[in-house]
Amino acid sequence: MRFLSPSILLPAVRRAFWLKGYAVVVAGLLLAACGPKEQPADQPLVNPATVRTMPLPEQVREVSAAIRQQPRNAALYARRARLYFKLDSGRAALRDAEQLLLLEGPKGANLVLKARALLKIGNVREAQKTTTQAESLGYADAELPLLQGELAFILRQYQPAITYLNSALKKSQFEERAYFYKGMVYAETGDTARAISSFQTAIEQQPGFADAIGQLAGIYAAKRDYKTAATYLTSGLRTAPDNGFLHLNLGSVVQRQGEPDSALKLFIRATQLDTTLYLAHYNAAVLHYDRGEYAAVVRHLRAVLRRTDKLPSTRLLLADAADRLGDARTAATEYGRLSKADPTDTRLTFRLYQAKVRLRQLQADSLAGRVSKPVRLDSLRKIR
Repeated sequence: MRFLSPSILLPAVRRAFWLKGYAVVVAGLLLAACGPKEQPADQPLVNPATVRTMPLPEQVREVSAAIRQQPRNAALYARRARLYFKLDSGRAALRDAEQLLLLEGPKGANLVLKARALLKIGNVREAQKTTTQAESLGYADAELPLLQGELAFILRQYQPAITYLNSALKKSQFEERAYFYKGMVYAETGDTARAISSFQTAIEQQPGFADAIGQLAGIYAAKRDYKTAATYLTSGLRTAPDNGFLHLNLGSVVQRQGEPDSALKLFIRATQLDTTLYLAHYNAAVLHYDRGEYAAVVRHLRAVLRRTDKLPSTRLLLADAADRLGDARTAATEYGRLSKADPTDTRLTFRLYQAKVRLRQLQADSLAGRVSKPVRLDSLRKIR
């Protein structure tokens, strides 16, 4: 059985691959205004230079300790909110942004921080309203039109997005993120030449800009120009060798070039660098399956079960791999879930029946002290 790996895709472009009849789509408490008695202003706080050298969770703990000493120090909340962004803790960042607004009122910078937190939790419309409020206050920093351009892009408001992003570039002409989002707009509106130019400029401003490199490689991969795609990704890894996203995308390109062993190494490395890269786990599982390494298949797929909405074939592949390992219980459970979701699929009901029979036999062998015989399974291709 061969499972197709997801390709490098633009965010709003999704390709459907069909796998045996299954679609596989192939990127604390609210702080109170009143708190403990504030320490004197000369109370020593953490040294910012020292804190920046710590792992992110430790930085959060240190800044939180400083906030307990000075609960009305707005700068500390702003610093912690930005740390929460890096930790993908959008709701925690939003709480700190709201605390900033309580302490300092509706200042433009604080509203932009709140808007970014709202975006982080997926509340795009509310984020857009918050940026409008910041704009009405006359906030002039380039961060505002940059964020407005990003939000407009997400909402498919393409012309306003370009207008906002051009405004950001007038204020900060070397802003790589503005070029990146212009590239995204052009890519989604079919202007490939401008998209390539914008992504290239973003990379010139920030070598190793993983998102821009990934999108640029995706454009060339879609043209089947895998050599150019690989060149960009390899160059990016020289600048950012610990970027899991770049390893994932290079693995996809290398796999298309007919080098599954090299691709597998890249996918595994991607999962080591960033455990949240579910496509890397899935692609690694697919290649392990092709090699008959079913224990590795199960290990990778268990890491991505929560993303079965993105990868509907995950449970089918997991059930089959577990079945081949002799884990009839897991196989029966997963086939059961799949069969319940699609009771008309006779392939699933047949596999579920087989797994239940094997499970009963395993239980009987265990009670009798017998060694169970290995089971030879037919390929899913043969099930009708």
